Amino acid sequence: QLQGKEKAILRKIYEEDQSHADCLKGIHYFTFDTPLAIRPIPPAPESPIISLRKAYGRKLRSLHQYERRFDDPEYGAVYQALACQEREHCRLILELVGNLKK
Repeated sequence: QLQGKEKAILRKIYEEDQSHADCLKGIHYFTFDTPLAIRPIPPAPESPIISLRKAYGRKLRSLHQYERRFDDPEYGAVYQALACQEREHCRLILELVGNLKK
């Protein structure tokens, strides 16, 4: 539903989320020696503001889960990098909302 700069920002977040999923799949494979299937959830038909509010909440929950794993001896650095990106995603989402509400 969004165009221009807003669409490009959402595309960036989407692509980085795909990278997060790949990292988590890799960690799962190395830990359990089995592949992990992650199925995307189709977007609900709702306004951009409602979708962004929900996305912000999911980002905060992911950030919290990553932060809980910073001390992991094997993957702590990966979780720290993912958390850094999640913080940036939170900032970008808030920026998008601010721009949409001008």
